[in-house]
Amino acid sequence: GAVVLALALALAWRVIGLAGPWSEERLFPLTALAKCPQVDEMDDGQAYSLTHAVFFMTDFGSRPQGLPPACRQHLSHNAQGWAQAFRGRSNHDLFAELALACCCAGGEAPWAESGLWAVQAEDGMVPGPGLRSPQLVAGATVERRRFLENYHTTLAAIMASFAVTVGLGRS
Repeated sequence: GAVVLALALALAWRVIGLAGPWSEERLFPLTALAKCPQVDEMDDGQAYSLTHAVFFMTDFGSRPQGLPPACRQHLSHNAQGWAQAFRGRSNHDLFAELALACCCAGGEAPWAESGLWAVQAEDGMVPGPGLRSPQLVAGATVERRRFLENYHTTLAAIMASFAVTVGLGRS
């Protein structure tokens, strides 16, 4: 929720060299990931919070050490199981985001590409989990609706595939 959004702002301030009212060091302990949750499965909100905390703490993989070692290990150990649970629910967006988060934290996700290839459409699109805001597609053409429903998942899958291939976050 709000803490993860504040992490995004803290990252932006750090990257552009501005002093901000919050620091990543003060915000991260307030996230669920900081507590290394011992869960077999998460709901969508918990998973998006976790993946985005990783993205912002690691600056999308350029600083895997931005995430505390215990959290990196916890994520690396659990990401595949969590991702497979989302894949089983046809949520390929969180499957891809968890693979990307694992790589951003310096881990590996060799399991991700085959899972993404299996659902990729002939034109490269990876199906999304559906829109949370149906009003976005009200009156849209079939093509526009297909784009809006799937573009984020397709981008997440591209980034995850890239991260897996190049070893993002690993030295």
